[in-house]
Amino acid sequence: MVSVIIPVYNRAKYIEDCLNSVLNQTYKDYEIIVVDDGSTDNLKQVLLPYLSKINYIHKENGGAASARNVGIRNAKGEYIAWLDSDDRWFDFKLELQMMLLEKIPELGFICSDFACFSDEKGKISDSYILDYFTIYDQYNLSFEKMFPHHLTLGELNINHMNRDSKVYWGDISDKVIWGPLFLTSTVITRRACITDIGFFNEKYSTIEDYDFHSRIIKKYKAAYVDIPTMEYRRYHADQISGPHMRLQKELNLLDIAINLCVKDEGFFEKSKKSVNLKLSQCYSAVADVYYRDKNYKNAWKYFLSSIKFNFLQKRVYWRTFVSFINIIRINFFVIFSMISAKNE
Repeated sequence: MVSVIIPVYNRAKYIEDCLNSVLNQTYKDYEIIVVDDGSTDNLKQVLLPYLSKINYIHKENGGAASARNVGIRNAKGEYIAWLDSDDRWFDFKLELQMMLLEKIPELGFICSDFACFSDEKGKISDSYILDYFTIYDQYNLSFEKMFPHHLTLGELNINHMNRDSKVYWGDISDKVIWGPLFLTSTVITRRACITDIGFFNEKYSTIEDYDFHSRIIKKYKAAYVDIPTMEYRRYHADQISGPHMRLQKELNLLDIAINLCVKDEGFFEKSKKSVNLKLSQCYSAVADVYYRDKNYKNAWKYFLSSIKFNFLQKRVYWRTFVSFINIIRINFFVIFSMISAKNE
């Protein structure tokens, strides 16, 4: 059985769309666990017609990681799939992924491409993974380069309308360093993998799924299906991953990079050059947010850390210099103002 875990906070507007996409699955051996993370809207009222079909759990507000962990603790399935409350699956999603888990039993983790739409614009793209995750272009990554194996669905004897579409799989543990590569709502994983690697880290208020899935991928073989299996809803006002979360996201990415790649001494020794490059980029990304916010003291500190891991960064040197000049300027005006006030 698949346990479908849907964390939700104030998404009464979207939850019916989300739930109906699960109830319409061609694969029927599943349970739906909706974890209400302390919603203050009319969510429970909207859910009333669905209560006989779902396991509804209400908890105090604690964030997505906390809600997903509650879902895991209450799950009965051998497999766990995630669905964000503003997204929706295509009806073949679970059936296709379960067939793949049967065909390639060494897999611990499966994800896929996804389509994208918005309430205002309608369809944005039928294939959005490369547009959404710019890391692929930034590091010149392709699925052929990332994964050791690939076959078409037809070659795997999987009966699907897109028989020529490819499935890529294998050990990609060395790729987790580069950052988020897969969308959570496309993922299904074995419960045994979670028992092994542990739950979501609840200290992360954003990007917690990257940390969690990276820990699985470091130990288990993963697969990517080059077919969109769901629709990602983008550009709505209450989206958790909006611009207001930028600083926290970059700080979390830095912390995750240190935990995944530096504290794991074996990984660090094997990939030292790549780790140092990634750390320099993480420190620079944090510094850039502070720089844009005119917090020059913190920007200067993080730019210096970035340079420590990678000396060849002209832009970072310039911004470090500008930050330092602004620190002097600001301190000068503070001192000048204090002296002027004292003399009056």
